[in-house]
Amino acid sequence: MASLTLKNIPEDLHEALKAEAAAHGRSLTKEAFHCLRIALNRTGPDGSEVEAKARQVRKLFRSDLAPADLDRWKRQGRP
Repeated sequence: MASLTLKNIPEDLHEALKAEAAAHGRSLTKEAFHCLRIALNRTGPDGSEVEAKARQVRKLFRSDLAPADLDRWKRQGRP
């Protein structure tokens, strides 16, 4: 297994990592591994999955407003 040494870690970052490790019942090293795994996990939602969700949201906000009505309402109260 490879090894990594981190130097000059800011005190606030070190304390935050220690606190997280204690909160999760992990050693400092295991907490650092956990944080690295999360940070490097680049798997995200599939593009088609995002598109399907966007279509669902758009359906919630669809209306039968005519462009002329929208234009008239935008201009109301303006000189």
